[in-house]
Amino acid sequence: MIRIFHPIGQGAFYTEQQMISGRVYTVVYDCGSITLSEQLMRNLIDSFFQKGSTIDLLFISHFHADHINGIKSLLKRCKVKRVVIPLLKDDDKIVLKLDNAVRFKYDETQIIDDPENFFGENVKITKVQVVTEGNAEPPNINADELSDRINSGTKIMMPDNWFYIPYNYKQEERTMQFSNALSELYDMSIDDININDLGNKDLQKKLQAAYKKVNGCLNKTSMLVFAGTDPDIRLTSINQIPCNIPCGCLYTGDVSLKQRGFIEDLRTRLNKYFNSIGTIQIPHHGSEENWKLDVLNTHMQCAVISHGMHNKYKHPSSSVFKEVITKIPFNTFCVTENPNTTCIQYIDLGGASQSMLFGIRKTNKAPSDDEIKRILDLLNSHDVESINLGICLMFTFDYRLFLDKIPMERLIKSPDYCLISLLKSRLLPIQYESIGDWSNGRLYMVQKDGLWGFINKKSLKLVVDFKYNRVTSYVNDCYLVEKESICILMNEEGVEVETDVEQ
Repeated sequence: MIRIFHPIGQGAFYTEQQMISGRVYTVVYDCGSITLSEQLMRNLIDSFFQKGSTIDLLFISHFHADHINGIKSLLKRCKVKRVVIPLLKDDDKIVLKLDNAVRFKYDETQIIDDPENFFGENVKITKVQVVTEGNAEPPNINADELSDRINSGTKIMMPDNWFYIPYNYKQEERTMQFSNALSELYDMSIDDININDLGNKDLQKKLQAAYKKVNGCLNKTSMLVFAGTDPDIRLTSINQIPCNIPCGCLYTGDVSLKQRGFIEDLRTRLNKYFNSIGTIQIPHHGSEENWKLDVLNTHMQCAVISHGMHNKYKHPSSSVFKEVITKIPFNTFCVTENPNTTCIQYIDLGGASQSMLFGIRKTNKAPSDDEIKRILDLLNSHDVESINLGICLMFTFDYRLFLDKIPMERLIKSPDYCLISLLKSRLLPIQYESIGDWSNGRLYMVQKDGLWGFINKKSLKLVVDFKYNRVTSYVNDCYLVEKESICILMNEEGVEVETDVEQ
């Protein structure tokens, strides 16, 4: 299985894909961004999904614009089978539309008021009811058999015993404070507002003034989703760096972890699955208002923060980032609009169908027919026992284009990686256990006998011998490496730099 946290900046767009018997199963959690323009968001979606691709499940955590404004482009590109959304009351809908209009200048209301018509008659919609008191275990239901309404905590089953558990938590609202601010400033209430008048500039100024007095979004309700399987299954690589952590992921959207008793309740409901969460999406782009350190446990060894590089909210909060990176020093990823920040995880569920092929391709566009032919000719012209192909896979998963053209037995004999230089149309003859690439650095990191070294991207010659236990990030033209449990900064000439790594 492949899990990707896509580079959309201030927003959320996450996917999970697995191939079984030649069929790709795809699940999406949120699709929106206020950093990317509509065209750039469409380009990102189009580069990842082939036209007519099937999305089996689309989870929407909540209806703020930065989590949903890419869904129209998604629907134009893909066939969505089922959408899973939080159940909303009428007053929730009004508040959300106010939030979108005032905060994001986003006036799409049909997806909130009438999701059935927004998605169309061919898309099935399941609404998740708000979490209630009591811990009765909901049933397991196959994704194809979901009804139009389910309880929070229902286990949605996918092939290979993979499943998703959504929780729709009703959280703090600031509707009353907002209404009081309107009354204080303009002698009006929320009931006096006609949603159809939100485009009126005078009304917008009044709403924005009241909004500033509230100091924050009006509704913090957000649907979490746990994704996982048997606790023994492990996540085996992150951005092509081998690892061995629990495969489960907790997608949090914009949920507030600070609500009294929330984390304890979530632990109780997830029960045995809580300790199989190896990856957590830090809620609300790392906002201090939504964060509580208690959610992290010793099993969580990867954290992802989606945020815009220069967002006006100053996300992530420096205090949140410091707490997270202190607990998870090696695998905390800030996923921005920069494609180089994409976080890609591989989970080995077993079987030949999971033999995804990895390589280096410095573009986020789908390969041309000529490029595909050149790659295939290159592979077939070399007597290589095994090639883990993903050739086109730093930022986009177009491996499907190759699976039917390369004999499967060539893909699964060995875990070794071969580096393919497309610019020179040649195969690096030395095999490595793994190959990775950080950001815009001039070096590839390569692994041999369990240790990491570095080769020059242009000459493909070894620059740094195999002596590091781990390579964790690329910052300010330096690589953060680990040797004998000590963290060290190494520059692109392979020289270790004297510096305060912790800082």
